[in-house]
Amino acid sequence: MKKADIALMIAFTATAALGLWYLAELRVGGGYADIIRRGSVVQTLELSMDTVLTVTDDGLLNVIQISGGAAEMIGANCPDSHCIHQRPIMYTGQTIVCLPNRLVIQIRAAAEAEHDVILR
Repeated sequence: MKKADIALMIAFTATAALGLWYLAELRVGGGYADIIRRGSVVQTLELSMDTVLTVTDDGLLNVIQISGGAAEMIGANCPDSHCIHQRPIMYTGQTIVCLPNRLVIQIRAAAEAEHDVILR
């Protein structure tokens, strides 16, 4: 290997490391967990308050736990239980989906702009 090849590999490695660090810094912790059933928000929970919520609808059951600033699905009567095995979520934009029960937990920012666009 030539010195130029080694220098190029070091430059690529440093660029990749800086890119990963930058992406990690962009993560914004969420403030709220929206519980969405069949496309409608049924409840909004603060991530700062530890709680357990049971959502039932037409025989469908989901148990959601908020603790330590993160939300997770700890129980569901869906046939596959994939939602229960997902990791807790805490960053804006993360979701847990229980497809058979049509329930979504979505994290959103603590402070959102009051208006997206102002038209005149």
